[in-house]
Amino acid sequence: MANKFTKEALQSLKSVGSVAPSSKFLAKTMLKHIDFSSPLVIVEFGPGTGALTKPLLSELSESSLLYSFELNETFANQLDQQFADESQLKLIIDSALQFDEYLLADGIDKVDYFVSSLPLTLMNTQSRNILLDKCSDYLADDGYFLQYQYSLNSYKRLKEKFATVNVDFTLINLPPAFVYVCSNLL
Repeated sequence: MANKFTKEALQSLKSVGSVAPSSKFLAKTMLKHIDFSSPLVIVEFGPGTGALTKPLLSELSESSLLYSFELNETFANQLDQQFADESQLKLIIDSALQFDEYLLADGIDKVDYFVSSLPLTLMNTQSRNILLDKCSDYLADDGYFLQYQYSLNSYKRLKEKFATVNVDFTLINLPPAFVYVCSNLL
């Protein structure tokens, strides 16, 4: 799986943003910030080959929904095959910037958690601002926007969009990763 990921990532580095899939340790660091005890709406950006998707699905209740937005068709096809039987998963081959259109079509106006693997530092400023504004607007009052990055460069940008931004870290990932835990609550 890692070799397929690396090959695809090298061909699409600007949109993939990494040369290796996320480790199970990064997934654990991200998911420890999610309370799975009630039905949830989770939106995942950039699931790649499913390193976060798989543990998310294993924790979700039957009445929860996971919208996963993947722009890379090779990764999306892999995900579609891997998770074909998962009724909670809505895999969407489209830009994360369009997530609100899909939620509105399903009558959803709030998201409990955003789980993002997008390379924010590689996105153009306008697209990044639109995405973060939409995420902040759609975030439930007690919800969180979770984003991992390989540097602290996004801290200031995220602080401009969310009332609270905390940073977690995992060393056991290639490369080591920072996890931003953002909310609209002070």
